[in-house]
Amino acid sequence: MDETNRLRKDCKINESHQDDRPSGRKWQILVLLSLSILISYAPITYGYLTFVEGDFIENNIILLELLRLLSIILMIASVIGMWRFTSIPHIPMQWLGEKKSSTILGVIALPIILLTINSILLHICNRLGIYVSDGVARSTGPHGIALLLVQTLSLVLVIPIVEEIFWRGYVQGVLQRACNQPIAVLVQAFLFALIHMAGIAGRFHIFVFGLILGLWRCRKRTLVPLIVAHVVLNSLFVARFFCNYFEMQMVRITHDYRTPLENLCRPVDYLPEKNALPYYVRAIESLVEPPDEGIGVMMWPDDLPDEEAVLLRSWISANNRAIAEFEIGSQKPYCFREYSKESIRKRYALPIEGSVLMHIIMLSRAQINAAQGDFQASVSDILTCYRFGQHFAAPKTLDEQAMGFGVKDQTLRFAFSILEKSEPSDIFLTELQRGLKEVSEKEKIPIEFTLERLFFHDLIQRNFTNDGTGNGRIPRAFFDDRGKPGPELQPLGCSDTDKDQIMRWWNLDRRQTALITDNVFLRLSYIKNSTPAQLHHKGMSVQEIIQKSARGNVFVLAFTKNFENHYHYAYRVIAQKNALIVTAAIMRYRLAQGDLPDELEQLIRAGYLDSLPLDPYSDAPFVYRKVGLDFLLYSLGRDFDDDGGIRSSRSENIVGGDDVFWPVDDLFWYLEDN
Repeated sequence: MDETNRLRKDCKINESHQDDRPSGRKWQILVLLSLSILISYAPITYGYLTFVEGDFIENNIILLELLRLLSIILMIASVIGMWRFTSIPHIPMQWLGEKKSSTILGVIALPIILLTINSILLHICNRLGIYVSDGVARSTGPHGIALLLVQTLSLVLVIPIVEEIFWRGYVQGVLQRACNQPIAVLVQAFLFALIHMAGIAGRFHIFVFGLILGLWRCRKRTLVPLIVAHVVLNSLFVARFFCNYFEMQMVRITHDYRTPLENLCRPVDYLPEKNALPYYVRAIESLVEPPDEGIGVMMWPDDLPDEEAVLLRSWISANNRAIAEFEIGSQKPYCFREYSKESIRKRYALPIEGSVLMHIIMLSRAQINAAQGDFQASVSDILTCYRFGQHFAAPKTLDEQAMGFGVKDQTLRFAFSILEKSEPSDIFLTELQRGLKEVSEKEKIPIEFTLERLFFHDLIQRNFTNDGTGNGRIPRAFFDDRGKPGPELQPLGCSDTDKDQIMRWWNLDRRQTALITDNVFLRLSYIKNSTPAQLHHKGMSVQEIIQKSARGNVFVLAFTKNFENHYHYAYRVIAQKNALIVTAAIMRYRLAQGDLPDELEQLIRAGYLDSLPLDPYSDAPFVYRKVGLDFLLYSLGRDFDDDGGIRSSRSENIVGGDDVFWPVDDLFWYLEDN
């Protein structure tokens, strides 16, 4: 009873202090408090943002622990400095209550309460399929038992003591001086959760714990039960993952694959002044965003309302500087990226959004020029865009090659649209045909899988243990308590519902996975110059080759599942380009002769083509038929048979129908797909 009366008296005194204190004084206290929190947590926050990827830190664990130690020192210094060198009234740090029974009860009850709430929250999150990060960075690499013991001591003892003194003793105490108790409890719990790198669900857990600990501190004033509860929670966490930590020490990042990747991509005659990349970077950096998201950049200029047409032209003019840099870059012989200076996980040399926007500006200008009758400028813009896509051709990573396919695909579709919407002159058609023929001569390999082998081996070293002889397994820390894949495996393609597949991931062998990876890419290297028609004639496909070589290895199969679609995307773009050359020749013939040719061979006899470009899905000329005053031109497509010109679906999973290039399909498919 005496203790309760004393606490009420203290609260009244605090409230009276608050009422007497000027509002400016309160803001001064809050600013000093904010600065002390920011300064204290700056080192460890910097460490996590710089060295931790996902929940894993690679070879900078010692530096991260030093930054953690610096944060601990700064927290202690903040507490001492605030009370010694400022005029803020001292807030007593009461370790034990006046009644020992109350302290003992807190030491026993508080950990039980927190563990119970933790179990309930984890159960709810598991049922909802929400991953709860613990905010602790797992280290990879052999760092020795001494460092592991230092980490354990830090997590189990040092951090609980210092954090409780700092947050519940210092932060909450200062907030109580500046505000009131409910606000102080809520704000310290919120900041305590916010400062931890644990994701949304993990931060919510921490917020609840901070709230409970803050309420105890507000009610009982004692710190020992809070420290004991914090120690118990962290100890159970460490005990639970102690074995996993030992196993994680065997995940060794021993090879830097960036240098060999760079050497394979480096042009033989590489000179920095011949590199297009700096020009593309400057072009994208100087881009002016479109004034209105609804601007009709995909529409034919004559179909646009006057107001939108003016906006479109103004936007293009505002990007003249970016266009100039882009055009210079497209004239360079290659676009080389220095992989050794970047993270191997960086997928693209250029920002995707900026690249798409730059590309749309150029194609919109090509349409405007064609609509105004300036066909020479229109052809120049089309070829500029095509060369941009060509700069991401092999040898490049598969992601960058796919980006190049997309650029060329969109460019060719716009070119077909211009042929349909305008009345192109013979000069335009001749320049387009000649330009496409020239760029075709520079295209050697449609698609290259070789570089992906380096990415595979990098993934293996990051996701398998290494016992020193090249053998190992997926660390058990990558699976949760129920044996389901954790957040490290799910992005790799491991299902969390298919029990059979989960067991296959569980049983993966490192050495076997590495050997299978090499075998798969060796087999793929044999077909890099084989057209789809040639593979079909042999009764083969990219996916069948992978399936046979992978021997059921789920790791390899997960990362090669899109190889088939990438392969066909590359050859569909080739078919599209060849078809555009043929279409231009047909239109030139019609302009000169006043009628369409009866067959494609007439284009050769009339001198509009030296030879007939081939359909890679038949290794024969495209199918051509006159239809009234117009014509039909198409490729056999992925089903390798003639469906009479019925358009194929744009879905990658449906292979029926033909790839029809003329008449032109609606261009607005691009908006839906992208």
